[in-house]
Amino acid sequence: MAWCLWFMDAEQTGFENQCGFYCNTSDSSFGPVVWIGNATKADVYEAWSELGLDDARRYSFDDLYSAIQSVKAHLKVE
Repeated sequence: MAWCLWFMDAEQTGFENQCGFYCNTSDSSFGPVVWIGNATKADVYEAWSELGLDDARRYSFDDLYSAIQSVKAHLKVE
């Protein structure tokens, strides 16, 4: 099994797109909840891959936060 992203668009949040991490092996969320501007779920996955980031389940909370900040910078999301 693997990790994936849960995703809520701006219409659902009333502000901007938001995502977080989900382990489909243990059926549980982990890590930070992140505002990602107008980026899509596909954008986040693509940036994660382009940056060569590891399996999200292997990161500590702080390292996962840093990784997603790198993704946001890559996507030019403030």
